[in-house]
Amino acid sequence: MDEVAISDEDRRLLGRWAADCVERALPLFEARAPGDTRPREAIEGIRTFVREGKRTGRLRSLAWAAHAAARAVDDPAAAAAARAACYAAASPYIHPLATPHQSKHALGPA
Repeated sequence: MDEVAISDEDRRLLGRWAADCVERALPLFEARAPGDTRPREAIEGIRTFVREGKRTGRLRSLAWAAHAAARAVDDPAAAAAARAACYAAASPYIHPLATPHQSKHALGPA
């Protein structure tokens, strides 16, 4: 299996880009579920990673919570926005394997 080199700086750049992408779509979720802050918290988590550069268990938890929010909302566009927040928060966990699964970590937020 092919591998690609992914530096910590690459992970931070990907995280910043992912957060920027998702923030454009997040109002679709927030309009349908105004009391559910899980996707917004996932974006805040990835922004913290970008600033501090530490992958933490909390970041994973935030990603999974955004994924749960996607399952809880009854609107396809809102669900897609919450799922994108999940992928953004998970983006620092991308592996150096060149696989379609890994590409979801990188391209899911877009």
